[in-house]
Amino acid sequence: AAHALYVAHDPAAAIKLIPADANGSGYLDFSQQALRAIALSELGNASARDALVALVGAAKLPFQKGTAELALAQHDERTGGIDRVYAADSKITDPDVREILLRFKAGPPLLRARAGDAKGAKRERDVALYTLLYKDLTRGFYSDFVTDLALMPAGVKPIAEDDYTTPSYANIAIFNGKGSTTGYVCPAIRTTAQTLAAKPKDSTGLLCLADFVRTNDLDPDFYGSAHALDDTPAQGELGSTKSLFAGKPFSRLEVYKGIIADPAAIANNKAYALYRAVNCYAPAGNNACGGVDVPQSQRKAWFNKLKTGYPATTWAKQLKYYW
Repeated sequence: AAHALYVAHDPAAAIKLIPADANGSGYLDFSQQALRAIALSELGNASARDALVALVGAAKLPFQKGTAELALAQHDERTGGIDRVYAADSKITDPDVREILLRFKAGPPLLRARAGDAKGAKRERDVALYTLLYKDLTRGFYSDFVTDLALMPAGVKPIAEDDYTTPSYANIAIFNGKGSTTGYVCPAIRTTAQTLAAKPKDSTGLLCLADFVRTNDLDPDFYGSAHALDDTPAQGELGSTKSLFAGKPFSRLEVYKGIIADPAAIANNKAYALYRAVNCYAPAGNNACGGVDVPQSQRKAWFNKLKTGYPATTWAKQLKYYW
């Protein structure tokens, strides 16, 4: 039956090999019923979900419940029933399974509901709120970000550096940041979002959003940060179907390219965009900012443009190399 399902990709054959009325609580019996329920799901059979729910109820031995919950969650994801995972009577309680679907699949309404559910687990609420605010910002839903900040609990503190049990995608305190007062000066991220809500192409607002991403280690190559929300799981894994949250992942490099090419951007903003675009490749020549890669010749051209076009700026004086 396993060969029929996973090698021959013939779920109908797998179902024929396994009786529907098998009972017993041993691993072999459980595995047979798991295969049968998954095969029903693969076929789109109307009885598939009932079989998967029954499988969760039959799980008694170690590893059985996790297996059954994962299969049920994948079924609900693929059939457009993700809300069932978070219903009050949901059979899916595994926190990892629930968080994966929040991070990669859930749309704004579900994330808001989970973030605001006072009866929900704290970490799940934090993951939902972080995902909501992060995607509001990086997908261009700036007005929604300002509104959704109302879901932030009072007195939230950042995750301690030595807290290895809480993932970065639960660190909701970063959205309470006050902004920067040195270097390229930026206000709190709330103010930046308000600016971009009114003027989505405002170069100062976009540079401050990019600096928020940079200073909070949210670039796609930084382990445990943005990639934890933006890198879709491999095909077939939980959370791999199309996200219900519209928009594409954010790229600092693409922001900088746009400002460099923007005739309306002020000189200091163009200079800072050039400085940061070159630094996307520091120190090893690898792009750390996401987006479409550029050759070294383009980085050299940016470097020369900064040095010759904006020589009096802080950014031209600070930049010594291109990579």
